[in-house]
Amino acid sequence: MTITWRRGVLGDLGDIRSGGTPATNQPRYWNGEIPWCTPTDITALSSRHLASTSRTITPLGLNDSSAELLPPGSVVVCTRATVGVAAIAQIPLATNQGFKSIVPAEDFDSDFVYYLVTSLRGEMERWAAGSTFLEISGSNFAKLPVTYPVGKAAQQSLARPLVLVDEVIQRTQSVISRKRALKLALLQELLMGRRRFPEFGAPSGDDRSPPVGWRVAKLGDVTDVRVSGIDKHSRPDEPAVRLCNYMDVWTKAYITDSLPFMRATASSAEIERFALLSGDVLLTKDSETREDIAQTSVVLDAGADVVLGYHTALARPTHADVDGRFLAAQLRHPRFRQHFIRAAQGATRFGLTYDALTSAPVWLPPLAEQQRIADLDRVLHLEIELIERQREAYVSQNRALMHRLLSGPLSRPALATAPELAHA
Repeated sequence: MTITWRRGVLGDLGDIRSGGTPATNQPRYWNGEIPWCTPTDITALSSRHLASTSRTITPLGLNDSSAELLPPGSVVVCTRATVGVAAIAQIPLATNQGFKSIVPAEDFDSDFVYYLVTSLRGEMERWAAGSTFLEISGSNFAKLPVTYPVGKAAQQSLARPLVLVDEVIQRTQSVISRKRALKLALLQELLMGRRRFPEFGAPSGDDRSPPVGWRVAKLGDVTDVRVSGIDKHSRPDEPAVRLCNYMDVWTKAYITDSLPFMRATASSAEIERFALLSGDVLLTKDSETREDIAQTSVVLDAGADVVLGYHTALARPTHADVDGRFLAAQLRHPRFRQHFIRAAQGATRFGLTYDALTSAPVWLPPLAEQQRIADLDRVLHLEIELIERQREAYVSQNRALMHRLLSGPLSRPALATAPELAHA
């Protein structure tokens, strides 16, 4: 197919509509039959299609506000805060004022318009203005320079490969979600003894007590608990270290020497006390909310220069029959996390005392069963991690493909050379 390309502006692609918010103090405007989209509805999507919204308005709310009813196939685009995030409406809906939406003209394809708008996100952010948050005005939005193929058939031929890769990304994300749900459900049963590998005996039928052969202990009975105060500063009179900090523990279930740790310094005494060893259980001892307290990870391997940073604690197993991997996984279980949530102290920021950490209850099966459960947890984690990397590769492929397909033979005019664009 021979494709004819044309230069123009975003407003050439269709009718640009604004959004609005009915008065929030008028109940008769809300909870009606008209879906009403906010940026949260868009950022939560796992696909390019928008089929529902968290809030709805009534026809009266639509008529008495600046909101407009958009037909299916409209491309809704965030132009405030999360500038450039977009979706294709699959249902009639309205939006709040944080959007500029494109109702594609008759000779424009919705999928193509969506991908073209998505490719403009960086340029929209450059031209967004606002003292409180980023925002691009309606006039600037409509005047964004674009290059597009003439005719729906040509547009669909370019959008089709992007649609196919998007579908692969969505299917991959669905697999990841199912794998995570399976892992969570299976491990929660195993970590409480409600389900067991057959060779280890019968499961417990009571959430209040472990199976026969498991022992109940406190974290301080089976580990050496240490609370770190090592900050992220570098001092010329101290040895250099790599700092395993709060966010490393918060985001990583497993700590390995290959992680990009922060560089800092620590005293010789701090290094001796807080250098990480294989099997150490790490906990976030402070948090902004009770519910987020005591996230855990476990050290698989770490160099002698990797030390634990402040706002965290380590629990080092002191008994040969305790596997740190099992312990870290069990402390993530909702039943065992309740101890930390109840024990957290504070008003605007919450923390755990040393006593709260050491008094945490744990249920310990024989070592062989701990190791079997920990091995399964690790295998499932690696499987999900591999699929996540595949998904990231598909996303990168789609980004590169979008650039190749949508740039066309005509270079897109630089915004800096478009004097008709002005900051809002």
